Amino acid sequence: MALSRAYEEHEVTPEIRRMYASIRCGFDLPFIRQFSKLSAGIPQYLKVLWKDLESVVCSREFETAARAYQEIAHSSAISGGWTFSNQGSRSCRR
Repeated sequence: MALSRAYEEHEVTPEIRRMYASIRCGFDLPFIRQFSKLSAGIPQYLKVLWKDLESVVCSREFETAARAYQEIAHSSAISGGWTFSNQGSRSCRR
């Protein structure tokens, strides 16, 4: 396998499927991000990557920082500090 495509759960080994479940749980997401699916093309890489990240992602500090970031984004959107029209302001226009 290579990093040339994203591997869905039904395409990977049971060990990688368990890792996908751990990643979903760690990031508190109902899905697997594309980066993890791409990394599954080299299972040993995904294992090493998740082994390094898991303790950070599952820490209280990470959860607190993620919650604070979410609150800042929500507050900016609600208070009018961010609008949909701002999305195009960073595009590469010629």
